[in-house]
Amino acid sequence: MAKVKKFAFNCRGFEIVAAADGLLIPGTRAAGTLKASTIPPMDLNDCAGTYTMKASSAGSVLFKGPVRVLWGDHDKEPDPFLCFRCDDTEAVVGALKVHNGEDVLLEFRLDG
Repeated sequence: MAKVKKFAFNCRGFEIVAAADGLLIPGTRAAGTLKASTIPPMDLNDCAGTYTMKASSAGSVLFKGPVRVLWGDHDKEPDPFLCFRCDDTEAVVGALKVHNGEDVLLEFRLDG
């Protein structure tokens, strides 16, 4: 199956946390992690890999840059959830964490 060229999450009450292993895990205060069950059914490998992520809020771009999208799992989570890695974790967390609690749109576009 072909890679998904773009997908997005509208995060009301956005939150982002950095895991000890360097993974960044976005989500919402109400729903928690961004679960695979909230996107159309597909093979999760088709929406994993290097994407350009654009995070915006109230018409302003908060961050735009390359990320490596992964689908994480944890024994406390019933569904796989979106997470990503990037080259400058501190810069991304710094740019996004100040917007925790706001409505943030995360858009992912396939590179290449």
